[in-house]
Amino acid sequence: MHKNVIRRVIFCVIVLFLGYIVGTFSSNCSSATKETEYKVIGVNHFSKIEKFEDELNKMGAQGWELVQFDNYIAIFKR
Repeated sequence: MHKNVIRRVIFCVIVLFLGYIVGTFSSNCSSATKETEYKVIGVNHFSKIEKFEDELNKMGAQGWELVQFDNYIAIFKR
């Protein structure tokens, strides 16, 4: 019975070590290319500046970055 316990412990150690080795040499998921999203919003030039500021803050909180603003059109990237 004592030999069975030792065999099981050695087997568990080998399995854990192999799992560590596989995890170390497997590909890193963070290296996957991220897909870039774009969003285009038309801005009403008659609206108050505070409304546009609120919209910019909301988009920023969602992870969008303003990359261009031209002719009442805002382009965001995430």
